[in-house]
Amino acid sequence: MEEKALEMRIQQLLDGSLREEDWAELRAQLNEDDAARRVYVRYVRMHSALQQRAVGIDALTSPEPVIPLSQLNRHRRMRTLKYAAVAAVVILSVTLLVLQLTLLTGERQGASYAVSPGTVFEHTMAEGDGEMGRVEVGDRIEIKQGAMEVVFENGVRGLVMAPADVSLHEGNTLYVNEGKMWFEVPPSGVGFTVKSRELVARDLGTRFGVQVADASYDEVHVFEGLVEVQGIGALGEKKVIEAGQGLRVDSAGRLIEVAVDPSDYIEELPSALPHLHWSFDSGAMPEPQAIGMVGGEVATKLMGQDIYPVDGVFGEALYSNGLGGYVLTDWAGIDGDRPRSVAYWVKVKKDAPARPGILLGWGDKNSDDRSPWRDSLESYFVYHKVYGKEVKMGLSAGNYWAQTDFALNDSEWHHFACVYSGEQRPTGGPKFDIYIDGELQEVRYFQHQGERSEKWGRGGLQTKTEGVGSKPLQLFSELRSTEEGGNGLLVAIDELYVIDGAISGEAVQRLYENNRLETAAEEADE
Repeated sequence: MEEKALEMRIQQLLDGSLREEDWAELRAQLNEDDAARRVYVRYVRMHSALQQRAVGIDALTSPEPVIPLSQLNRHRRMRTLKYAAVAAVVILSVTLLVLQLTLLTGERQGASYAVSPGTVFEHTMAEGDGEMGRVEVGDRIEIKQGAMEVVFENGVRGLVMAPADVSLHEGNTLYVNEGKMWFEVPPSGVGFTVKSRELVARDLGTRFGVQVADASYDEVHVFEGLVEVQGIGALGEKKVIEAGQGLRVDSAGRLIEVAVDPSDYIEELPSALPHLHWSFDSGAMPEPQAIGMVGGEVATKLMGQDIYPVDGVFGEALYSNGLGGYVLTDWAGIDGDRPRSVAYWVKVKKDAPARPGILLGWGDKNSDDRSPWRDSLESYFVYHKVYGKEVKMGLSAGNYWAQTDFALNDSEWHHFACVYSGEQRPTGGPKFDIYIDGELQEVRYFQHQGERSEKWGRGGLQTKTEGVGSKPLQLFSELRSTEEGGNGLLVAIDELYVIDGAISGEAVQRLYENNRLETAAEEADE
């Protein structure tokens, strides 16, 4: 296609008058021709500049006063800031002037950000005199839990999910060491670039997602528009992909087609830490409510006829009569050493036979092949243990576990919460905070002889959620890959929360009293 014809097609595309057959021809040329892509970017920027000019003229004739951003008071911060927004929503965004000429004139290329409730992150500033709620070129942000919304000065909006490690580079380029993120790019942001150790994704006006992780090759998924992707490697393959297409890069820089699933990303900040909540009020099929979670709906299935609804603390609860029934989900769980919280109501009858067993858990419980009776470090579960006639609860991360001395079997409902933040104990091994009825408990720690120096010396949890031996989240099951059916627990459970992140003591109390995690709406009322 000649340059004049190319320019006409691009103009028709921007005006919304391009025919479908002409769009196919234009798309093919953009996919194959670097020069055509440069013309496309130039036209989109010009189109955006004209739109901005029109907005500016309207503003000048408006009866409302225009307040320059420079007149707003700005907070200053130290070079390295640590934020722990555990019990409340922290909205740290500032108003942005979306100036299309930012890329060309070298003006500020920063961004504002806001975080969801419970988000924990660290912001390291390139300049010590940084601005609150703002990222500048050279700044680095590491997100341990939660989610962050970032709005760039060129209008690009992004949602970043923990765990993540990103830095802002020159030329409106976001460098990603780790993270899963979604971007919406207006015409003023065309050319926005995401770069990792393995690939470069250059936007051509679109909505797209990027996934970067040490355990897998990096991926780009396009939901709307076009993205140019190039592998970083010996081959350095380059392709332009459109809506519904995805690419994974390999170690040689080849680009391999992958499926695209929009449910793998969030497009708005959630009202709380990402979590699943089973109310058990729906009877035979207790589907969870998912807040801020990715991966689509979670299926929950009752296996066997020995589990049924009973009266709970809030509505109905779920009761296991110990005859082999269990609850199976298709949710893999929280992996590695990531922070996590589990909370629920539990009731054990005083006159019922005291039986040990796993109440709920996930992971690979069989990977320690040296001793089959030992539970692998790659599992994570809450258990009940019998001492004489008393039933006590604890939490296991395999051959290392934490337990309270609270006796459950008194025929009363009790609220249980266990929180892991990633913190390590001074003597080695992970630290768990266990709450019963809103009160922090004294915890006793146990582990198998000889395991501490060999495995826990590495630090942190090692929960495994992928592979043949890994089990998804289950209730009333021993998680053994060779076992069928549930265990013999006689117990009722209500209002189960599995939370992707560590919640605070205040949040535990809120669950205990109101059956709710902190939300943006609640925080605004306080």
